[in-house]
Amino acid sequence: LYRDAQGLLHAFVLAENGFARQWLLPAEGEPRPVRDFAVAPDAEHCRADDGRDRLYVSEATGLWRHAAEPEGDDARAPLALVRPHGPLRQGGGEIALRADGAVAVRDGQVWRRFEAG
Repeated sequence: LYRDAQGLLHAFVLAENGFARQWLLPAEGEPRPVRDFAVAPDAEHCRADDGRDRLYVSEATGLWRHAAEPEGDDARAPLALVRPHGPLRQGGGEIALRADGAVAVRDGQVWRRFEAG
């Protein structure tokens, strides 16, 4: 879930077809889709950071950063990639946001910490 600067609540759904859909969850009325954007077909985990307006998505190739705002740029940026291109050994797993502002991703049996950037 993600709460934007206006206080509106959003949810992100990862699909197996290589796309994610962002939904607006209004206090009253029906949820409605507000954006579709590309992710890897193997993306399994995501976590939104309300304070930074970012969405982190873990995939087999690593951990990626997206804009969380519905009007945000659809471009993504790598935060941590799988070896030999980065420090991860097994690809991205579960994602946690740390109190110090860093992002942690499960890499096999180990949690690895990265600066949110």
